[in-house]
Amino acid sequence: MQQFHLPLANLPLRRLKTYIQVFDICRRRWVRLTPEEEVRQRWLHYLINHLFISKALVKVEQCLANALRADIVVYKGEALTPYLILECKSPTVVIGEADLQQLLCYQRYISAHALAISNGMEHFFFERNTSGMMQPVPVLSIMQSSIQPN
Repeated sequence: MQQFHLPLANLPLRRLKTYIQVFDICRRRWVRLTPEEEVRQRWLHYLINHLFISKALVKVEQCLANALRADIVVYKGEALTPYLILECKSPTVVIGEADLQQLLCYQRYISAHALAISNGMEHFFFERNTSGMMQPVPVLSIMQSSIQPN
């Protein structure tokens, strides 16, 4: 098992003859457990179980156009305003320029308030500033509010 920089998640697993599956709590189905899928599932559990984001506001592998699919999109409010696009990579992937360009490509279709990319070990976050430009941030504002004392 890989050492992640994400909270532990009790991922429901089952073994088939030649591979392992994990139960996706948003898609409500079993999917093949790959290193990238484990990162995606840990993020889903973090968003839902630690940040208390409703599953109804989280879309997994959301189709954008042609063959483009965003790993995780989080919506906000009744109007379902796109809040976060989260791109997940395998822990063995060193996040680079091409990965950031992929995330920006998704942003052109969705125009979310925040962007994130993670391989489970490293996380890069971006939020829209008051002038509407994306800027790097050390942690997303929704993550800060969840760890602040009441």
